Amino acid sequence: MAPFRDFNNECGEVDEYVESIDILLECRETYLSEQGQHVLTPDGHFLNPFDGRFWRDETDDEYNGRLAPALEAQQREILGGASYFRLDPVSPGSNKPGNVRQIFELPSGHNLVRKNATEVFSFKDWLQRWYSFKTVTEKEEPDLLNTHKFGWIRVDENNNVIEVVERTIPGGFWMWWSVGYSQDPATWILKKDYIAPDIFHSKDEEPGCTFCARKGDLDIARIRNDAALKAKADWDSYHTGNHRWEELRKRNWADNFYQDWSFDENRRLVFHTRDKYIEHASATAFFVGDMIMNKRLHSLPFSNESAESRMASQDIWFKFLNDTIDSLPDDTLLTHVVCGV
Repeated sequence: MAPFRDFNNECGEVDEYVESIDILLECRETYLSEQGQHVLTPDGHFLNPFDGRFWRDETDDEYNGRLAPALEAQQREILGGASYFRLDPVSPGSNKPGNVRQIFELPSGHNLVRKNATEVFSFKDWLQRWYSFKTVTEKEEPDLLNTHKFGWIRVDENNNVIEVVERTIPGGFWMWWSVGYSQDPATWILKKDYIAPDIFHSKDEEPGCTFCARKGDLDIARIRNDAALKAKADWDSYHTGNHRWEELRKRNWADNFYQDWSFDENRRLVFHTRDKYIEHASATAFFVGDMIMNKRLHSLPFSNESAESRMASQDIWFKFLNDTIDSLPDDTLLTHVVCGV
């Protein structure tokens, strides 16, 4: 898993491996070329479309009806390139259990527009929006232990940006990593009579599941079959009108609403055939994520291309992943790693 990108100054000394990298030119190039969605107010101001005033609780009809994924697709089409549904704690007085989805809706007179970053932000404001770096004056020394630990923006006497520095470990990739995640259950099922050490599964689970094992000790066929059976039930439930909607919501919309993955999974449920949806569930049952093999990182594709094109790329990736796993010798050690990048 090396090299690492993690660093801290908790010992009271500046980390010797961290370097100050000047990223002014690349930041300026991005600023000059970037476009984004903004809400244009009647008085000509630009606002962030993620401002809470533009989101409302879903209605009971939207909560219970089959159109919920289609509504998400519509919202995605309006905003372009991402699935802007977010899950919030239950609103006061709401009778809906669990989380409440937020629906994007503009007040009268407001419009969603696509603008160049240069039309909306000064270079300095754009930098602070994206990097959250604090500024320093032309002759000021950065506080590497605290305020400017991760970087800074230097401005001259006219408040023009003359330097943008990011503090990092060049070539490092991971901020942190762990075998499995203590808050999530292990999903790799061991073959009968195999028992995983406590460190390789959540403490509340039976020892028949693990985050780490030799391939030959894992019941990969059962893992895929269980996922296929669940997919059959979900598809039949949705397409026959017996939705079990809350259960599907919890599984498919539990993650951060910025992620394309939850949208794609809902789209597959609604628009794919039964056999294709089941096949996909089986293909993604063993693992969803990137793979490191022989010190090389193979990444699950995410992009802003069309949903159908992106899902086709993901299907190719999962075929590669599963074919690779199936081809490995039984004594190959497989480890489910959770990491921050």
